[in-house]
Amino acid sequence: MTHKKTLLFSLIPFAALLLMAASGNLRWDQFRAADKHGTGSYGQSSDGTGTSGDVAAFNANGGLTDGGPAGALLSGAANPGIPVIPSVRQAGATGSHVATGGTITQAFTSGVVSGNGVIVTGSCNNNPLSTVSDTLGTTYTKILGATNSSQAAFLGILASSGADTVTLTASAGWCGDMSVGIAEIANTNGVVDVTALTSGATSGPAAVVTTKYGDLLVLSTVDYNTTATFTATSPSAIDTSTTADNQSVFIGHLVTAAAGTYTPSVSNSGGNITNYTIALEPIPVTSPGITGSFYINTSTGVLWGPKTSSGWNPSGDSVIPESSPPSTVRGLTFTFDGGGSALSAGKVVYLRAPFACTIVSWSIASTTAETDTVALWRVATGGTALPTSSNSISTAGVSLTSGTAIYSTNLTDFTSTAIAANDWLAASITAVAASRFVSYTLGCQQ
Repeated sequence: MTHKKTLLFSLIPFAALLLMAASGNLRWDQFRAADKHGTGSYGQSSDGTGTSGDVAAFNANGGLTDGGPAGALLSGAANPGIPVIPSVRQAGATGSHVATGGTITQAFTSGVVSGNGVIVTGSCNNNPLSTVSDTLGTTYTKILGATNSSQAAFLGILASSGADTVTLTASAGWCGDMSVGIAEIANTNGVVDVTALTSGATSGPAAVVTTKYGDLLVLSTVDYNTTATFTATSPSAIDTSTTADNQSVFIGHLVTAAAGTYTPSVSNSGGNITNYTIALEPIPVTSPGITGSFYINTSTGVLWGPKTSSGWNPSGDSVIPESSPPSTVRGLTFTFDGGGSALSAGKVVYLRAPFACTIVSWSIASTTAETDTVALWRVATGGTALPTSSNSISTAGVSLTSGTAIYSTNLTDFTSTAIAANDWLAASITAVAASRFVSYTLGCQQ
């Protein structure tokens, strides 16, 4: 009996081992609490060297090790890791024939924001510009212009928020003619990338070669004792300009997309010109994310990435599908065919518009170089009769006057360019000589 009992008890743990081997799994509750690496019904073990946020990796022996950080898709309503491009929040400019004075002031039209930058550009026709101050106690530093220059630019970071008036001062207390431009710049830490200054040129602010992506080019021209006009074309823009007291000033900007050469597209008509180009860097941000990460703004649906060693790119791509297809220009063609004989005036060709669109161009082709004129008639959707001359939307008609073909976007002859789906259209050839075939096409944009 004794031997039988011993055999019975020794088989119990052996049977448990057989059951574990049969299932091939260990239960989560069979781990000690100190050995658990995870939650729920399943877990993993590691070598204990992992850093929070890292991923696990298998080593050559099949063991789990610290795999280091991993690129990821980050998301949020706002992304602190994407540099925000600096922008001109507000600007002001003035000039004065100050005679015996050596200072000029310009106030911002609304309260400024602490931490924003302020660019001040100015000119004095007799003495060097020495200092800039404001009513908020901001410290300004000369960033452009020689030590004894009567044309200079200054930069300050606003000490506090509120109403602010900027004062530009000349060293000898007399200028005669004096000009000043000011601009409040948001999203900058006051780091200047590159600058350029030119004088006596009407071509506007000089080109610069930026070294940082996301630079904002602050542009300015000051012109003393001259009434100048300023003209800008996109992507350059004029934020403010003045010709106060015969002194001309403008403040503008140009947003860059990447490091490279940028030539401001601003011109002026003055003579005593000083042009400023100042490239301010965006605030550099290195987090969140690591190299290779992507970021999606869940509010705007814009995706950035992958992040590089120099940071995030300054602009992203929308991941929101277009709500409507892009606009398309389609042709509505009217064909006048004389069947081998010369056409005669008064011939009419009818066409139902299969879609709604807006006329953006027209063209005429003829087998003979001559003057051919075509008028357009229209009856709105729902009409029960074809259009006649009483339904004309042409003033005198459009014409081919030389050669055998013409294309034009001049729409001054049309009294209306809107076409609705299922409108009835008619083209009437009102002038023709010897041509046997004339084609009239409307370019209509959906």
